[in-house]
Amino acid sequence: MTDKQLKTGDLAFVRVRLMTNTTDAVRKGEWICAQVDAQGNDISEVAAVVWADEASIVTLKEARRIVKGQA
Repeated sequence: MTDKQLKTGDLAFVRVRLMTNTTDAVRKGEWICAQVDAQGNDISEVAAVVWADEASIVTLKEARRIVKGQA
């Protein structure tokens, strides 16, 4: 863990690599993702697989705009 001041309810970004989108009827519109560190290396010490709905995914370009308050 880092010394970041994280609070419940904060909006946060989690670094992930998009692995594959789901196309079946049960989970359509979701992506299977793998968590990565700041250098893009896989984080294997944790349960690193994340399911993400397409609505929650932003590109790096979009994230930069959000952080700057331009979203």
